[in-house]
Amino acid sequence: MEIIEIPVKPKEFFSIPKLKVAAYCRVSKNTEELLNSLDIQKQHYESLITSNPFWENAGIFTDIASGRNMKARSDFQKMLKACHKGKINIILTKSVSRFGRNTLDALKILDKLRELGIDV
Repeated sequence: MEIIEIPVKPKEFFSIPKLKVAAYCRVSKNTEELLNSLDIQKQHYESLITSNPFWENAGIFTDIASGRNMKARSDFQKMLKACHKGKINIILTKSVSRFGRNTLDALKILDKLRELGIDV
């Protein structure tokens, strides 16, 4: 019996879809110190996401607004809409407090994201 080796390219044999990873950054005030912090956060998440071969960048969402004012946080709202459309699998953030100063509101958002299958 003759054994024939069939060459298989790894990509054809085993392909894992990339996870769509987003990041959310927020500072409460438009001061030089906080804007510098925001830039550092954005650079950190951009680097973290792009350095992982299993991740696809789904966006870096940033707001300069109070955690209490949901309407003023337009990028947060855009991120949530992208989550509902299935465009995000994972959200990276410095702290879940970035989602809101009101603990109950933040927990409701986290629960809804969990229902959508999104990890934070």
